[in-house]
Formats: sequence, C-alpha cells, structure tokens
Amino acid sequence: MTTLSVISYIERINRVYRLVRMERTGSRDELAAKLRVSRRTVNNYLEELRLMGAEIRFSRRCNTYYFANKFVLHATVEARIDADVLDKPHEKEDNIYNI
Repeated sequence: MTTLSVISYIERINRVYRLVRMERTGSRDELAAKLRVSRRTVNNYLEELRLMGAEIRFSRRCNTYYFANKFVLHATVEARIDADVLDKPHEKEDNIYNI
C-alpha cells in the first residue's frame, strides 16, 4: 500500500468514525451514499472500527449507528524518505552530461 493510499484509507475511516460519534450516519444505504461507496465497503469500515475496539450498534429509533462504548480513534502516519532515493534522479542527470 502506498503512502497516499494509506492516508486516504485513514481519512475514510476517520470520516466514518466522526459520523458515528456524532450519530449522523443514517441507514447503511444513506451512509454509503454520504461516503460514495458501496454497502459492502461501509460494512468493511464498520468492521475495521470494531477490530480496533469499537462497539458499534444501530438505533432504528434514531436511524443512526452509534458507539456503545467510549471508543476513541487515534491514528498517526509516519513517512520516511531515504536519502539515496532522493539522490537517484540526480544520477540520471549526471549520466546525461557525461556522454
């Protein structure tokens, strides 16, 4: 998984987390529409949060998912670029001038 796809994934999970925390998800179909994903993807996101320790339930009366426990999502991203990776484009330029 590339760094950008990891960041994108974290952003999507965080959006689901915020909607559940605010109790503004709507039904599964409505949540899928809000996120512009399929119902299956919504299920996957909810399952990911459950695997992190969230107890997620659905209220028919309020028409929303909610946390049944005090779940807090903590996500950090660390990116590292090695110096030799940064030097590689310059090697190509040097080879062009050494003809």
